[in-house]
Amino acid sequence: MRLLAFVTGLALLAPTLNVADAAVIVVDAAGGGDHTSINAAIVAAANGDIVHVKSGDYRLIDLFGVLVDGKSIVLVGAQTPAPLITGIEVKNVPAGSTQIVRNFSMVPSPFVATLGGLKCSQNSGAVLVENCSVVGPDGSVGFAGIVVDASPAVLVSNSAFVAITRCSISAGKGVDAVGGINQHGSSGGGDGLFVSQSNLTAFDSVVNGGAGGDGPPASSASNRGGHGCLLVSGSARWHGVSVRGGMGGNALSSDLASCGAGGDGLVVPAGASAESFASSFIGGDGGWTTVGTQAAFGTDENLWGPASHVVIAYTTKRTFRISTPTTELLPVFVFADGVPNDLVYVLLAFKAGHFVAGGTIGWLATAPPYFGPFVFGSVPASGTLAFSAAAPMLSSPSVEGEAFVFEPIFVNSTEAVVGPPSCFVLLKP
Repeated sequence: MRLLAFVTGLALLAPTLNVADAAVIVVDAAGGGDHTSINAAIVAAANGDIVHVKSGDYRLIDLFGVLVDGKSIVLVGAQTPAPLITGIEVKNVPAGSTQIVRNFSMVPSPFVATLGGLKCSQNSGAVLVENCSVVGPDGSVGFAGIVVDASPAVLVSNSAFVAITRCSISAGKGVDAVGGINQHGSSGGGDGLFVSQSNLTAFDSVVNGGAGGDGPPASSASNRGGHGCLLVSGSARWHGVSVRGGMGGNALSSDLASCGAGGDGLVVPAGASAESFASSFIGGDGGWTTVGTQAAFGTDENLWGPASHVVIAYTTKRTFRISTPTTELLPVFVFADGVPNDLVYVLLAFKAGHFVAGGTIGWLATAPPYFGPFVFGSVPASGTLAFSAAAPMLSSPSVEGEAFVFEPIFVNSTEAVVGPPSCFVLLKP
């Protein structure tokens, strides 16, 4: 109750704190909202507005996916079932701003199978992605039988800060080889995460590279499994994340050389920076021949040259989540998973960003100004601290919606661990 009482108080203080009250634009594929197209709603939205997407399949309406370009809005889908879209691209978020994406299921359209996934590029501001499932596009066959590897499920490039929380990420499969008059080779599976010149922090998520295409290559194309995470440059941090390389392609013969190797769990070249705790990195299985022999497994961690991966030991995964979006006075459910007797404190902020709090393990994915920390409670013997309560009222009758970002810190006698952020979106009925 103390946490939601604090939200109520903060909502009343929002005008004093110069927090912009958002307009709410409703998207409903069935026609019951302001728009049937998510892209149309984004174009109509001003910075700070909330675009609330009702459940439905938007892959035909927004055929080539959803684009947020040069804006800072809250893009939130229904809690269940999450809206189904081809994919999302977030680009050019202004410095000092935050783009929030929550509650979407991204699956390539059967009509445009080579498009999809999550892309974050050229962002000077921060991007917070929460509670999404992402399935990357499969590989493809182009002109004259030229095959193309599957694209990464999540591609982050030239972005100041991207936080991924409680997401399921699976890359697509490579093209299978085909013989005969239209023969072509196989191609590689997609990488689960591809990070270039960016800072990424991931919490409480599962990431899988895609499987390589089956069959012996008929050209120089590869049929390897995709990497779980390919960190080309920049930094990546993981808290409670499982990362696995994709399986190599199977051979359609007894020739072991025709099998694809499994993808690596984590690839870190020289110059990149990697840190993690309570996380796992596993290479993918090698492909199989028809006589039961298996190609090489991927490497769990492939560190190039002087590159390093700093693993913080002796910590346990912590999680935190708030059900959202919700309307005034309807139930809100809050969960914190940790070590029994952890005392859970909660910070509240209005934007994302990468910060390190002195004396803690982990990384804050929220940016100042902070309000708190406020005591949420103590983790019981079950390991889960949970409650529900009525959502607070908005700050005034004229306000359509407000968004807040919470982040917990779990404290016990031996350590203080920063948990994942969770965005809370409050709407007018």
